[in-house]
Amino acid sequence: MGRNKEFTAQEIIKAMKGTGGILSVVAEKLDCSSKTVQNYIKEYPTIKEAWISERLRLRSAAELTIANHVKNGNLKAAMFIVNQLDPETGEFTPPMMRNEISGPDGGPAVFVVRYDDKVE
Repeated sequence: MGRNKEFTAQEIIKAMKGTGGILSVVAEKLDCSSKTVQNYIKEYPTIKEAWISERLRLRSAAELTIANHVKNGNLKAAMFIVNQLDPETGEFTPPMMRNEISGPDGGPAVFVVRYDDKVE
């Protein structure tokens, strides 16, 4: 038998407003765990839609901040925009995170795997 729900969808949606969709902030407002909020998002399409809207508002605020930095002549912000926006459509391309590992003087990396017989 399933557990009784602690919150209504409307309570979750109301608590989500102004949080940027940050689960820990929503959970704090509701005095529950982030996992509880995550479960509601998975179960209720209306809550998921509200969460996505909050995340998009947060993203828009971040984009506006970068745009303001560009307007104020911030070179790093300008380079970010040039590298992330498609020159034809203006669509944002999320940055690719990548780390390269090399050995001494840029040569091949050598990886050594050691096994410890001790079990504690």
